[in-house]
Amino acid sequence: GPLVDALNASGGKIRYTGTSGFPPLLIEGVLSGGDIVVDGSISSQFISSLLIVAPYAQKDTRIILTGGIVSEPYIRITTSMMEIFGVSPVRSEPGTWSIQSGMGYRPTDYTVEGDYSSASYWFGMAAITGGEITVEGLNTRSLQGDRKMLDILREMGCRVAMKESEGLTQSGEITVSRSGPLTGVDIDMSDCPDIVQTVAMVAAIAQSPTRITGIHHLREKESDRVAAIVQGLESMGLRVQARWDEIIIHPGTVSGGIINPARDHRTAMCFAMLGSGVGDVTILEGKCVSKSYPEFWEVFREVWSTGGSC
Repeated sequence: GPLVDALNASGGKIRYTGTSGFPPLLIEGVLSGGDIVVDGSISSQFISSLLIVAPYAQKDTRIILTGGIVSEPYIRITTSMMEIFGVSPVRSEPGTWSIQSGMGYRPTDYTVEGDYSSASYWFGMAAITGGEITVEGLNTRSLQGDRKMLDILREMGCRVAMKESEGLTQSGEITVSRSGPLTGVDIDMSDCPDIVQTVAMVAAIAQSPTRITGIHHLREKESDRVAAIVQGLESMGLRVQARWDEIIIHPGTVSGGIINPARDHRTAMCFAMLGSGVGDVTILEGKCVSKSYPEFWEVFREVWSTGGSC
């Protein structure tokens, strides 16, 4: 809805053919440019999409965000890649970007770095099981917001070691291990929503409470991920408190259980990760992981059998 509103205000003629605010859509019109105002508190993907197409608008574009900004590292990744391909957005003030019309992208070679969102499950697995795991192919200086997972795990009691492959940051490796107890954290995760569930699973076996804030936009993902955390952990024996923008996970004894991820790939992978340490956990509709990580279950078995490298 917010993205359609922004595009229609800039020359689009987009109509809903079913329920208002949802696909399917009939898309027509010409992107005129000018000032485009969009709510930045729901999803960075709206902003990224507008930034990417703005060079092809009929006139210069200024993207203005209202309502605050969530997942801002993803916007930085977008503008960084645009610059690599020849377009330079100008951030004139917080929440405002200007893009010149006519600055077309140019071909270039680009190495896609490893995904910290996907890597977070293996880091969390090491934390939960009290083991060690090494993930290769990660940029140790990445702009990805989910790189924050490493700082959070350090704070909770894990050891994190980084190694660059012959000076190439794009192909480094990161090892996470834990030998002592885990402690809870109090942390704002508005910039890294895709690892909130991962951190929640690690928090489930910590010896003190964990409070995670800045999470209201998790309710607008493939499912209500705040509700998924609460329902899943409570079914496994923990006490969890959730408000609009925060969740508190209290220490306790975690037992097995049956998890219905509501076809949400991240919910399925996170509870599988917790199951690696708890045991007796069944994940329904496991094929939903194919949205972002089709090989997840194969890698899961391999990591489990080999003891920690992927």
